[in-house]
Amino acid sequence: MLKPPPESFPTPSNLALILVIDDDPTMRELLYQTLIRQGYCVMVASNGIQAIEEFRRCPPDLVLLDAQMPELNGFDCCRRLRQLSPNRFLPILMLTSLNDTGSIDQAFAAGVSDYLTKPFNLAILLQRIQHLLQSSQAMAEEVEACVQQQTAKLQTRLEDLKLLLEIRMISSTQFPTSCDRPYLTCEWRSRC
Repeated sequence: MLKPPPESFPTPSNLALILVIDDDPTMRELLYQTLIRQGYCVMVASNGIQAIEEFRRCPPDLVLLDAQMPELNGFDCCRRLRQLSPNRFLPILMLTSLNDTGSIDQAFAAGVSDYLTKPFNLAILLQRIQHLLQSSQAMAEEVEACVQQQTAKLQTRLEDLKLLLEIRMISSTQFPTSCDRPYLTCEWRSRC
């Protein structure tokens, strides 16, 4: 569910939308309040199923995801979000108390962008969020620039092919090569 920022807080239209997914209501509220104070728009979900519904309704710019949740754990939720996301650079940051190597490996195998263990330092979390958002934006802009460059090359090639086709059509009507006028064909060939 989308929680609007407090009325007194200015909300620029270009703010990042962050989806917070955690079954602990205290952690959800802490993250919500912290992110709102930083100027982010925030959606919250208490489990993986609800998160997928929220994601489908309004795809976020970044996801903060707990690993241990009822109904659908964070690892499986991450896999589903990756499948649903129109943005292949969507940053997903897993926030969890799991700090064993197996859980970390499982998280990155599921598609998380970064991993932070609880309890965490809010300043570090905010820096990671900012870095992930900037990196995601930079990658999307780089891909867009490549697409525009390739599109321009293809358009130039298409114009070249159109011109070549036009030249062929003109030359075939002005200089027939069929056998109905063999003298033109022979004369034309002898000049070349």
